[in-house]
Amino acid sequence: MPFTYIPPDPLLRRFSVRDSMIVLPSQILSGTSLSDGLSFGLLRMGALLIPSSWTTANLTFQSSMDMNTWGNVYDGAGNEYTVNITTPGQYLILDPSAFSMMAFLKIRSGTSSAPVNQSGTRTILVSLS
Repeated sequence: MPFTYIPPDPLLRRFSVRDSMIVLPSQILSGTSLSDGLSFGLLRMGALLIPSSWTTANLTFQSSMDMNTWGNVYDGAGNEYTVNITTPGQYLILDPSAFSMMAFLKIRSGTSSAPVNQSGTRTILVSLS
């Protein structure tokens, strides 16, 4: 079944629907390390598709309750929540429960203490269900 295009929405921006999966693009602009904010609504993030042109770096996240005040995401042990990127072009399956309390999210290249600027504009595809 092909993706269905839905016209732009101010909070969700554009997205595609395939069966019960929604795919949102998250963009990190050239020379920066942090994406713009994504709104998940009642959906949960389950996978990421990293572009093949990715500048080597792991991923960390910021979350917000109101799209205005953002905080770095940590696990219950106090460690910054990190997704390891071993190869550009990876399709990464995530544990949706790790993101279950997040309605708004930003994706960071690198960590909060060592962000990695991307050498070009990168679009990460985010799978929600």
